[in-house]
Amino acid sequence: DRQQRALLAGPGPAAAYWERAVRAKKRKEIRRQAKRLSDEGTVRFRHLGPHDDVAPWVADFLTLERSGWKGAAQSALDSAEATRRFFQQVISTAHARGQLAMLALDLNECPIAMLIHLHSGRAGFSLKTAFNEDYARFSPGVLIQQENLALRETVGLDWIDSCAASDHPMIDHIWRERRVIANAVVGSRRAAARFRYAFVHHVMDGWHRVKRWRNGAQVSVADDQSSQTDLHDANAEQPVSKQQKPIDPRGIA
Repeated sequence: DRQQRALLAGPGPAAAYWERAVRAKKRKEIRRQAKRLSDEGTVRFRHLGPHDDVAPWVADFLTLERSGWKGAAQSALDSAEATRRFFQQVISTAHARGQLAMLALDLNECPIAMLIHLHSGRAGFSLKTAFNEDYARFSPGVLIQQENLALRETVGLDWIDSCAASDHPMIDHIWRERRVIANAVVGSRRAAARFRYAFVHHVMDGWHRVKRWRNGAQVSVADDQSSQTDLHDANAEQPVSKQQKPIDPRGIA
């Protein structure tokens, strides 16, 4: 079972990467959305500093994620005490070790989109993202991803794995490289073991189908359907290279 997902590993600075990945018409539309958002109040991007208190960032992210469809579906991290505590511990530990990057897009001092990355060595991994659906018409998820392109330079990473589902309707059209993920299965002669594997495989397949459907619905709600179409058209004009950048396993501690 082989899948590929979005990877950020292209050469050059963030601004040049953005221009290569997104066609001029779409970049103009995103600038227009950014201008419309600025008409709503004071807009700024914030990066978590190495000596900043991470607790307020964690609280803001939990609140932001809970405000959307995940909160309504009771699947947000803050929907259960166990997942909330686990998340808090993971983020606090990563921050203490210098392996955490968090980015926020604020409107009038209130976050409307946030991103979380973990990194080890020169490799990065996208952990979580959330945005306020009340501001969907401004595409805050796309705006924060544009700002996020500079992360490789600021942290000093060779690549960042999106950890997203295959064929993601948004990130696939911004991060142009791909990482191939393969699942290896070792056979067993025991019927019970084969049954357990088949059961788990079907459950996971169903779960990924649900996630892809959720991602598609979320993009639609976020008024990113037009973004998806335009960015897909950009792919037709600027096809993604089929060459895969080699991933050095030594980059992962």
